[in-house]
Amino acid sequence: MNYFKGIENGYIGAIGTGEIVANGVMNAEIISIGMWAEISEITEAEYNEILSVVKTKPHTEGKGYRLKNDLTWEEYAVEPVGDEDLTDGETLSVIMGDEL
Repeated sequence: MNYFKGIENGYIGAIGTGEIVANGVMNAEIISIGMWAEISEITEAEYNEILSVVKTKPHTEGKGYRLKNDLTWEEYAVEPVGDEDLTDGETLSVIMGDEL
């Protein structure tokens, strides 16, 4: 079993487990908590440590949190979403914590 994390701009956007099937293709289960551009293999202990931190994510009204590579949470303000219809892209931006 292989363990990996996905990183983008110093934030952990995913962790996963899987096996390399052939030519770098993985059969994997991924827990996505954001966006990622780069995948790196980690140890089972590192995977379990990250998973433990993910399970303790703070929840504060009007705030979002990004998991930094040093396993600390970075808080950011979330703009309230009104009753207006959002496009698919705007909805994804809200989910990912980006500003509209």
